[in-house]
Amino acid sequence: MESLSQMLQGFPDLNDYIQGQRLGTRQRASLVGHVLAVAAYRRWLAATGGAARAERKLREEQKKRVGLELHARPWDRPRPEGQHYLSDGEIGQFERDGLLGPFRVMPREDAKALAADLQRSEEDFTRNCYLGQPVVQALKRHDGFKFDYSAVYQALRHQGLWDLTTSAPIAQRTASLLGEDVICWRSQLFEKRPGATGTFWHQNSVFREGSVAKKLYPTTPVDPGMIQLTAWVALTDSTVENGALRMVPGTFVDGRLEHAYEYAYDNKLDFLASLPADRLEGFLRIGLFSSGPFAKAQALFQETASRYKDMLAGRQVRDLPMQAGEAIIFTSLNMHASFANQTKDDTRLAFAGRYANGDVRVHPNRTHDTFPTTEGDIPYPVAPLACIQVHGEDRLRHNHVVTRCGDPSARPMP
Repeated sequence: MESLSQMLQGFPDLNDYIQGQRLGTRQRASLVGHVLAVAAYRRWLAATGGAARAERKLREEQKKRVGLELHARPWDRPRPEGQHYLSDGEIGQFERDGLLGPFRVMPREDAKALAADLQRSEEDFTRNCYLGQPVVQALKRHDGFKFDYSAVYQALRHQGLWDLTTSAPIAQRTASLLGEDVICWRSQLFEKRPGATGTFWHQNSVFREGSVAKKLYPTTPVDPGMIQLTAWVALTDSTVENGALRMVPGTFVDGRLEHAYEYAYDNKLDFLASLPADRLEGFLRIGLFSSGPFAKAQALFQETASRYKDMLAGRQVRDLPMQAGEAIIFTSLNMHASFANQTKDDTRLAFAGRYANGDVRVHPNRTHDTFPTTEGDIPYPVAPLACIQVHGEDRLRHNHVVTRCGDPSARPMP
């Protein structure tokens, strides 16, 4: 399949990743214990007919994820025209492709100046990391800590990031699609230094990621691809050579990849027991001991694509190089990834703002989320993770919302 071969181009072989892992004594013992547990579970399924029941349940859930649509959310009053608000034609295009842009958000030199300022702030971001110092230290112990992790949510503290997050070119376009009251529930940076690997293909609607539960809970009926939208801004020139974004427009219609990720987390034994025996240990090594979500995403993508060969039928990969200061808005339910940075001295830096209507609850009734590390999932507090009011008002009071940079209620915990 042409699109599948295009999507895998440039990514390392998972077997090489697995062979490069160095496990400690406890980790090796854990791996053996998991292999034995899955073998015992397979025997039990064979004796009780449980495998067939699990497969029927999975097929029923997967059917619900096919044939999805994308509709802009209505306003309570006439939608404004002009400035950066979208026309009906632009909205129609977005509803077909799940992608808008590239368009310019800020002058190229201003974007590069902001990138330089952010990189100078790396030490401060690390000291005040919203993921918490236990996560920081666990990642550092295994050489897995990155600027991306220290910079997450820092628009709550950094004025330049706040101004970008709430800028009219983004705020008015997202409001045209999400409705009048828009929040940014998470800000982050994606840095690719020379030699950095690509980010593997993934899709998100409720941002389960590596957590024990999803992060977003819509309180009104909404298309899965419109629960949240991402604005991705190139702060330095983004090229195919240094790590440009890639996307398969229109793949929001099929959410089976995201569901496969959720199913694997929620039904670990059933999923592992369904794997061919020769792939089990590799999946366990990636699932138990890889830092961050993307090695897991690659393993699950390749397994899902092999099971559902129609998932990518007729789709084409679109590469999205951008100049500094240019942006796109897309539904994260579109499959997306990025190239590796193959340059010797060209670091790519991008901003991603995650936007939702104010009727979407973020981390409701929870005190902590978790972050996957080589040492296991480590909790971090969600109380400081405020949402930023980007457009309209916080009429529903569903979330912890702030309206100014540096609000003390959104300071990281020590």
